[in-house]
Amino acid sequence: MKHKIKVAMLPTEDRTSKIWFHNNTKKLLFDPIGVMNCTSQHLYITVSQDVELIKEGDWITDGIGIIKASSKIVSAQGLFNRRDWKKIIATTDPRLEYSVTGYTETRSRTFYEKLPQISQSFLKEFVANPDGEWEVDYYPKSTIKGITTWLPKLNQDNTVNITSIEEWKPKNGEQVWIKVFSNWSSGSYIGLDLDGKKHLVRSPKEAGGQLMISDKILPITATPNKNITSIEGKMYSRREVLLLLHDLSRHLSPNNTTIDLTDWIKKNL
Repeated sequence: MKHKIKVAMLPTEDRTSKIWFHNNTKKLLFDPIGVMNCTSQHLYITVSQDVELIKEGDWITDGIGIIKASSKIVSAQGLFNRRDWKKIIATTDPRLEYSVTGYTETRSRTFYEKLPQISQSFLKEFVANPDGEWEVDYYPKSTIKGITTWLPKLNQDNTVNITSIEEWKPKNGEQVWIKVFSNWSSGSYIGLDLDGKKHLVRSPKEAGGQLMISDKILPITATPNKNITSIEGKMYSRREVLLLLHDLSRHLSPNNTTIDLTDWIKKNL
Protein backbone atom coordinates (compact mmCIF):
# COMPACT_ATOMS: atom_id res chain seq x y z
CA MET A 1 0.00 0.00 0.00
CA LYS A 2 1.15 3.53 -0.73
CA HIS A 3 0.69 6.50 1.60
CA LYS A 4 1.05 10.16 0.77
CA ILE A 5 3.97 12.01 2.32
CA LYS A 6 5.17 15.55 2.81
CA VAL A 7 8.76 16.69 2.31
CA ALA A 8 10.15 19.22 4.77
CA MET A 9 13.40 20.97 3.84
CA LEU A 10 15.54 22.77 6.42
CA PRO A 11 18.91 24.52 6.11
CA THR A 12 21.91 22.83 7.68
CA GLU A 13 25.61 23.43 8.28
CA ASP A 14 26.29 19.87 7.15
CA ARG A 15 28.21 20.43 3.91
CA THR A 16 28.04 16.74 2.99
CA SER A 17 24.39 17.21 2.05
CA LYS A 18 23.56 16.67 -1.61
CA ILE A 19 20.75 19.26 -1.69
CA TRP A 20 21.67 22.94 -1.95
CA PHE A 21 19.59 26.09 -2.25
CA HIS A 22 20.94 28.86 -4.48
CA ASN A 23 20.32 32.10 -2.63
CA ASN A 24 20.29 34.21 -5.82
CA THR A 25 18.22 32.12 -8.22
CA LYS A 26 16.08 30.61 -5.38
CA LYS A 27 16.42 27.21 -7.04
CA LEU A 28 17.57 23.84 -5.74
CA LEU A 29 20.77 22.20 -6.92
CA PHE A 30 21.93 18.60 -6.61
CA ASP A 31 25.49 18.17 -5.32
CA PRO A 32 26.87 21.34 -6.95
CA ILE A 33 30.60 21.85 -7.37
CA GLY A 34 32.16 25.30 -7.40
CA VAL A 35 28.83 27.14 -7.12
CA MET A 36 28.87 30.14 -4.80
CA ASN A 37 26.21 31.63 -2.52
CA CYS A 38 24.41 28.36 -1.76
CA THR A 39 22.97 26.95 1.47
CA SER A 40 23.00 23.22 2.12
CA GLN A 41 19.69 21.59 3.01
CA HIS A 42 18.44 18.38 4.62
CA LEU A 43 15.17 16.69 3.66
CA TYR A 44 12.73 15.12 6.12
CA ILE A 45 9.98 12.79 4.89
CA THR A 46 6.88 13.04 7.09
CA VAL A 47 3.49 11.33 7.27
CA SER A 48 0.21 12.28 8.91
CA GLN A 49 -1.13 10.70 12.09
CA ASP A 50 -3.61 8.79 9.91
CA VAL A 51 -0.66 6.76 8.63
CA GLU A 52 1.58 6.51 11.70
CA LEU A 53 0.77 7.74 15.18
CA ILE A 54 3.45 9.77 16.93
CA LYS A 55 5.10 7.86 19.78
CA GLU A 56 7.24 9.27 22.56
CA GLY A 57 10.82 9.60 21.38
CA ASP A 58 9.96 9.76 17.67
CA TRP A 59 11.73 12.41 15.62
CA ILE A 60 9.20 15.00 14.46
CA THR A 61 9.18 18.29 12.57
CA ASP A 62 6.78 21.12 11.90
CA GLY A 63 8.80 22.37 8.93
CA ILE A 64 10.61 24.86 11.16
CA GLY A 65 12.39 22.79 13.81
CA ILE A 66 13.22 19.18 14.66
CA ILE A 67 12.68 17.63 18.08
CA LYS A 68 11.91 14.31 19.74
CA ALA A 69 8.26 13.84 20.62
CA SER A 70 7.39 14.39 24.28
CA SER A 71 4.48 12.76 26.11
CA LYS A 72 2.49 16.00 25.76
CA ILE A 73 2.98 16.06 21.99
CA VAL A 74 2.01 12.37 21.80
CA SER A 75 -1.20 13.10 23.73
CA ALA A 76 -2.00 15.95 21.34
CA GLN A 77 -0.87 13.87 18.32
CA GLY A 78 1.24 16.67 16.93
CA LEU A 79 -0.99 19.71 17.45
CA PHE A 80 0.86 21.37 20.30
CA ASN A 81 1.51 25.02 21.14
CA ARG A 82 -0.04 26.08 17.81
CA ARG A 83 2.48 23.97 15.89
CA ASP A 84 1.60 21.01 13.72
CA TRP A 85 4.26 18.34 14.27
CA LYS A 86 4.58 15.37 11.90
CA LYS A 87 6.50 12.12 12.34
CA ILE A 88 9.74 11.83 10.33
CA ILE A 89 10.01 8.44 8.65
CA ALA A 90 13.12 9.08 6.50
CA THR A 91 15.75 11.79 6.13
CA THR A 92 19.09 12.84 4.68
CA ASP A 93 20.12 14.07 8.14
CA PRO A 94 22.68 11.60 9.59
CA ARG A 95 22.18 12.96 13.13
CA LEU A 96 18.73 11.43 13.49
CA GLU A 97 18.95 8.06 15.20
CA TYR A 98 16.64 5.84 17.20
CA SER A 99 17.48 3.45 20.02
CA VAL A 100 17.07 -0.33 19.83
CA THR A 101 17.32 -2.56 22.89
CA GLY A 102 19.18 -5.82 22.38
CA TYR A 103 19.91 -8.64 24.80
CA THR A 104 22.96 -10.77 25.50
CA GLU A 105 23.18 -13.77 27.80
CA THR A 106 23.99 -11.56 30.77
CA ARG A 107 22.41 -8.14 30.18
CA SER A 108 20.53 -5.87 27.86
CA ARG A 109 22.25 -3.34 25.63
CA THR A 110 21.03 -0.26 23.79
CA PHE A 111 22.05 0.21 20.18
CA TYR A 112 21.50 3.25 17.98
CA GLU A 113 20.49 3.04 14.34
CA LYS A 114 19.97 5.77 11.78
CA LEU A 115 16.51 6.65 10.55
CA PRO A 116 15.71 5.30 7.07
CA GLN A 117 17.50 7.27 4.39
CA ILE A 118 16.42 8.94 1.14
CA SER A 119 17.81 7.57 -2.12
CA GLN A 120 19.89 9.78 -4.40
CA SER A 121 17.50 9.01 -7.26
CA PHE A 122 14.67 10.67 -5.31
CA LEU A 123 16.89 13.61 -4.37
CA LYS A 124 17.43 14.28 -8.07
CA GLU A 125 13.69 14.01 -8.73
CA PHE A 126 12.93 16.39 -5.87
CA VAL A 127 15.43 18.98 -7.11
CA ALA A 128 13.79 18.84 -10.55
CA ASN A 129 10.25 19.06 -9.11
CA PRO A 130 10.17 20.34 -5.50
CA ASP A 131 6.43 21.08 -5.74
CA GLY A 132 5.54 17.51 -6.72
CA GLU A 133 3.35 15.13 -4.74
CA TRP A 134 4.88 11.92 -3.45
CA GLU A 135 4.01 8.65 -1.75
CA VAL A 136 5.87 5.88 0.09
CA ASP A 137 5.43 2.11 -0.03
CA TYR A 138 4.09 0.61 3.24
CA TYR A 139 3.55 -2.97 4.36
CA PRO A 140 1.27 -4.37 7.11
CA LYS A 141 3.42 -5.36 10.10
CA SER A 142 0.63 -6.77 12.25
CA THR A 143 -3.11 -6.70 12.88
CA ILE A 144 -4.39 -6.74 16.45
CA LYS A 145 -8.12 -6.55 17.24
CA GLY A 146 -8.85 -5.37 13.73
CA ILE A 147 -6.26 -2.57 13.83
CA THR A 148 -3.41 -2.90 11.32
CA THR A 149 0.02 -1.41 11.97
CA TRP A 150 1.74 -0.21 8.80
CA LEU A 151 5.48 0.42 8.38
CA PRO A 152 7.49 1.81 5.45
CA LYS A 153 9.12 -0.78 3.21
CA LEU A 154 12.90 -0.55 3.44
CA ASN A 155 15.46 -1.49 0.82
CA GLN A 156 18.69 -3.26 1.71
CA ASP A 157 20.51 0.08 1.84
CA ASN A 158 18.01 1.38 4.43
CA THR A 159 16.22 3.69 1.98
CA VAL A 160 12.48 4.05 1.51
CA ASN A 161 10.67 3.74 -1.83
CA ILE A 162 9.37 7.18 -2.77
CA THR A 163 7.43 7.62 -6.00
CA SER A 164 5.58 10.53 -7.54
CA ILE A 165 1.78 10.57 -7.49
CA GLU A 166 0.65 10.39 -11.08
CA GLU A 167 -1.72 13.22 -11.94
CA TRP A 168 -4.90 12.14 -13.69
CA LYS A 169 -5.57 14.45 -16.62
CA PRO A 170 -9.14 14.23 -18.00
CA LYS A 171 -10.16 15.12 -21.54
CA ASN A 172 -12.76 17.75 -22.39
CA GLY A 173 -16.26 16.30 -22.23
CA GLU A 174 -15.14 13.35 -20.08
CA GLN A 175 -17.43 12.41 -17.20
CA VAL A 176 -15.77 13.15 -13.87
CA TRP A 177 -16.45 13.66 -10.19
CA ILE A 178 -15.58 17.05 -8.77
CA LYS A 179 -15.31 18.12 -5.16
CA VAL A 180 -17.61 21.04 -4.37
CA PHE A 181 -17.29 22.19 -0.76
CA SER A 182 -17.51 18.97 1.29
CA ASN A 183 -19.45 16.93 -1.30
CA TRP A 184 -18.68 15.28 -4.62
CA SER A 185 -20.78 15.90 -7.74
CA SER A 186 -20.54 14.41 -11.23
CA GLY A 187 -20.43 16.32 -14.48
CA SER A 188 -18.67 16.88 -17.82
CA TYR A 189 -15.11 18.15 -17.75
CA ILE A 190 -14.62 21.49 -19.51
CA GLY A 191 -10.99 22.26 -18.75
CA LEU A 192 -8.93 24.61 -16.59
CA ASP A 193 -9.63 28.23 -15.72
CA LEU A 194 -7.63 31.12 -17.14
CA ASP A 195 -4.90 30.68 -14.53
CA GLY A 196 -4.70 26.96 -15.28
CA LYS A 197 -5.20 26.03 -11.63
CA LYS A 198 -8.93 25.38 -11.18
CA HIS A 199 -10.87 22.59 -12.87
CA LEU A 200 -14.12 23.56 -14.60
CA VAL A 201 -16.95 21.01 -14.76
CA ARG A 202 -20.57 21.40 -15.89
CA SER A 203 -23.16 19.43 -13.97
CA PRO A 204 -25.74 17.30 -15.89
CA LYS A 205 -28.91 18.94 -17.22
CA GLU A 206 -31.05 17.19 -14.61
CA ALA A 207 -28.87 18.84 -11.98
CA GLY A 208 -29.30 22.28 -13.51
CA GLY A 209 -26.25 22.31 -15.77
CA GLN A 210 -24.42 24.59 -13.35
CA LEU A 211 -20.74 25.42 -13.81
CA MET A 212 -18.65 23.98 -10.96
CA ILE A 213 -15.10 24.91 -9.99
CA SER A 214 -12.77 22.77 -7.91
CA ASP A 215 -9.10 22.14 -7.12
CA LYS A 216 -9.56 18.37 -7.19
CA ILE A 217 -11.22 15.95 -9.59
CA LEU A 218 -11.77 12.21 -9.80
CA PRO A 219 -12.66 10.02 -12.77
CA ILE A 220 -16.21 8.73 -13.04
CA THR A 221 -14.94 5.26 -12.04
CA ALA A 222 -13.80 6.50 -8.62
CA THR A 223 -15.99 6.11 -5.56
CA PRO A 224 -15.76 9.25 -3.41
CA ASN A 225 -17.68 8.99 -0.15
CA LYS A 226 -18.40 5.31 -0.93
CA ASN A 227 -20.68 6.06 -3.88
CA ILE A 228 -22.44 3.04 -5.38
CA THR A 229 -23.14 2.45 -9.09
CA SER A 230 -26.58 1.10 -9.98
CA ILE A 231 -27.31 -1.21 -12.92
CA GLU A 232 -28.22 1.82 -15.04
CA GLY A 233 -24.82 3.33 -14.30
CA LYS A 234 -26.07 6.21 -12.16
CA MET A 235 -23.97 7.05 -9.12
CA TYR A 236 -25.62 7.04 -5.68
CA SER A 237 -24.03 8.16 -2.44
CA ARG A 238 -24.24 5.94 0.62
CA ARG A 239 -26.72 8.36 2.20
CA GLU A 240 -28.97 8.27 -0.90
CA VAL A 241 -28.97 4.46 -0.86
CA LEU A 242 -29.89 4.36 2.84
CA LEU A 243 -32.76 6.81 2.27
CA LEU A 244 -34.04 4.75 -0.65
CA LEU A 245 -33.88 1.55 1.39
CA HIS A 246 -35.66 3.21 4.29
CA ASP A 247 -38.43 4.39 1.96
CA LEU A 248 -38.64 0.89 0.45
CA SER A 249 -38.96 -0.67 3.88
CA ARG A 250 -42.00 1.49 4.64
CA HIS A 251 -43.71 0.32 1.44
CA LEU A 252 -42.89 -3.33 2.11
CA SER A 253 -44.23 -3.30 5.66
CA PRO A 254 -48.01 -4.01 5.97
CA ASN A 255 -48.34 -1.46 8.78
CA ASN A 256 -46.31 1.15 6.90
CA THR A 257 -43.61 1.14 9.60
CA THR A 258 -39.91 0.55 9.30
CA ILE A 259 -38.90 -3.12 9.07
CA ASP A 260 -35.59 -4.94 9.25
CA LEU A 261 -34.58 -5.31 5.60
CA THR A 262 -32.05 -8.01 6.43
CA ASP A 263 -34.80 -10.19 7.92
CA TRP A 264 -37.11 -9.34 5.01
CA ILE A 265 -34.47 -10.38 2.45
CA LYS A 266 -33.83 -13.66 4.28
CA LYS A 267 -37.55 -14.45 4.35
CA ASN A 268 -38.52 -13.27 0.89
CA LEU A 269 -35.47 -13.73 -1.39
